[in-house]
Amino acid sequence: MAYNQLKLSNLYVAGQLTKKDWPADICRQIIGQDRALSALNFGIQLKDDNAHLFCLGPKGVGRTSLTLDIVRQYAAACPTPKDWIYVMNFDQPLHPQALSLDAGTACVFSKQMEALKATLKKELKNAFNSENYRLHWNQLQQQFQDEKQSYFQQLAQQINGTHVVLVQNREGLGLNPVVDGQIMNAESFNALPLSVRTPVMQQMEKARQKLLGLIKNFPDEDTLQKQQADLIQQTLDQVAKRCFKPLLQKYQKTSVFSYLDRAQAYFIQEGLRLMNNAPEEAWSFLNINVLTHHPSDSGAPVIHLNNLTFSALFGKIEHQQKSGTLSTDHTMIQAGALHRANGGFLVIEAKDIPSEQVSWHALKRALFSHTIHMDTPFEEKNLISARALLPSDIPLNVKVILVGNVDFYYDLMNREEDFASLFKLPVRFEETVDRTHANEKLYAGILADFVVRNHLKPLSLSAMNRLLGHASRLAQDQNLLTTHFVQLHDLIREADFWAKGKTIEASDISAALQHRSDRTDTLKQSWLNDLKRQTLQLELTGSQVGQVNALTVNGTQDFAFGHPAKVTCRTRLGCGKIEDVEHQINAGGKIHTKGVFILAAYLMGQYGVKEPLCWDATLVWEQLYHGVEGDSASLAQLCALISSITQIPLKQSIGVTGSINQMGQVQSVGGVNLKTEGFFDACQAMGLTGDQGVIIPTVCVRTLMLSERVRQAVQNNQFHIYAVETVDDALEILTGQAASRIHHQMAKMWHDAYLKMQLFNHRSGI
Repeated sequence: MAYNQLKLSNLYVAGQLTKKDWPADICRQIIGQDRALSALNFGIQLKDDNAHLFCLGPKGVGRTSLTLDIVRQYAAACPTPKDWIYVMNFDQPLHPQALSLDAGTACVFSKQMEALKATLKKELKNAFNSENYRLHWNQLQQQFQDEKQSYFQQLAQQINGTHVVLVQNREGLGLNPVVDGQIMNAESFNALPLSVRTPVMQQMEKARQKLLGLIKNFPDEDTLQKQQADLIQQTLDQVAKRCFKPLLQKYQKTSVFSYLDRAQAYFIQEGLRLMNNAPEEAWSFLNINVLTHHPSDSGAPVIHLNNLTFSALFGKIEHQQKSGTLSTDHTMIQAGALHRANGGFLVIEAKDIPSEQVSWHALKRALFSHTIHMDTPFEEKNLISARALLPSDIPLNVKVILVGNVDFYYDLMNREEDFASLFKLPVRFEETVDRTHANEKLYAGILADFVVRNHLKPLSLSAMNRLLGHASRLAQDQNLLTTHFVQLHDLIREADFWAKGKTIEASDISAALQHRSDRTDTLKQSWLNDLKRQTLQLELTGSQVGQVNALTVNGTQDFAFGHPAKVTCRTRLGCGKIEDVEHQINAGGKIHTKGVFILAAYLMGQYGVKEPLCWDATLVWEQLYHGVEGDSASLAQLCALISSITQIPLKQSIGVTGSINQMGQVQSVGGVNLKTEGFFDACQAMGLTGDQGVIIPTVCVRTLMLSERVRQAVQNNQFHIYAVETVDDALEILTGQAASRIHHQMAKMWHDAYLKMQLFNHRSGI
């Protein structure tokens, strides 16, 4: 007998920690990720502008948390990048200007400008309400009136005569006639005889001509207004220089000096408008938009972006509605993750890349060009009626680290030509670590640290060994431990809830697992109910020809379970065609179809060396409607086919899983624990007979970490697990006959079929 009936010791390996290892030494070390951490440290220190990283591995192994921890440790010792601000562009207001300042000074400068604004408002009011300003203003007006009066008197001396006099009225200067020493108005003068008026009019005409030559030098209102404007401008200039001078001196050798100089000139230019109760928006030219700021000596920034959208990456420009229209300015520019991470590291969850192609391609353009260009996506432009701002670009110096699964990484590598040019450094996180005694102690320390940090009940030695066993079950190998600590953390939290004592015991871990199963196993219970009601036609006792119970796994993302499925085979004389019904109706995957082809190749090689196969066969998964993928049932299908040809019945009390190669060797399959437990649950639901069990590949023995209920049944001889290496091993268990006898019967049936086909062809004239 080449197969092996497994013992209790083969089915589960609990933790090997002993009392001398307890209590566990609390530690926060990283276990099982030495290669990943080495690659990560190399990648973040490599001075290459286009050498970004992709941390790949399954969710739950710490790919994000470990990456952030390592990057933050390194970033703390890196130089602190400059702060960035946006200010008004006085030449092109729709193109705000980006300026950099030393780390920690942007907020200081912004507060200084706020103080400057308040000072300017106060000084402006004081300057134009001062006694000195009013005195100068009144002096200008009085001087203007005096000059007007003096010049009028000079004109009057030159213009006045016997029949004409120079007068002032609302319209300005005028000439009135004089008759007999009396100044007359137009109505009275026109009533006089022509002989009297004629000499008067002649003298008045001469006076008018003379006045036209002299009046151009007469002081007018424009002169006064110009003088008043000069006084206002001088006052504004004095206020500006007095208020701006300290900042201009302080920032003389920085990037903001030119802005301050232009702001001073703008204040002087717009002073009249600002003086006349201007709204707050009029003072926005002094507002500083602090886009990014970093405390000095804080190291390089590390930003974690979990939502890859355009605005999250590049920021956005807000708008406000006034009088039915939208408006915006440089103060409404908001920073994105690229701005905040500039000069440091940006860690991005890659899961949103397929749905955010606009953001993804914009990110790649930014990394290639080394600039942050804040342009609004086309679909957002259509929603904005206001004139859009286009802020000046900001130089970009950032190391981007994408975090995602392995399949997605290779999909991007194959689909996008420029991806490999940017993300040159893959960082692979392992799912398992070797289960050595040293690693078990380290593992225990890590879990104990989690308990302490989360203020949970302490773990007992038995609970820790139970957790270590579960960690191997998650790793699907008795010699490995999973690095999916998130699942273990959740389990510990649930066990803490159910624990009644002061510590968490192994029974509490088992209770938490059972409660979790009860919450999520509705599909499994529904399947078992169908089995009990005989809606599912499965035989779990007795023997049948051409029929076997193959083991499969079903379920959802949060819960999976194993169960048996009936595989049947009908054979008939033919030309060697093996029909797989699932393949015929497109319900079978490529790997499943490959398994059928391999079992056909085994038949031909084993029995068809001298004579061709003269049987046709049809293989069917009965009452299975969700499709089939994988080759783990190829052993079961082959046994059903051989049984159908030889008419040797197979035991229905034995479930079968395993794939085969062309040589008849049984190969590894996945989900052996779920499949074994699923078949046990089905047998238990219908009543254990003591003859039931499963056949698994020998190579899968190390993956067994079975539940306590199955182990107890095996110990009580109620359930059996057989490990096989070849097809012959499985046939001997299923038939109860020696493999040599099965081969003999198979050869006989093969030869008889060949003779019958020869006779049929002869009679048919073929």
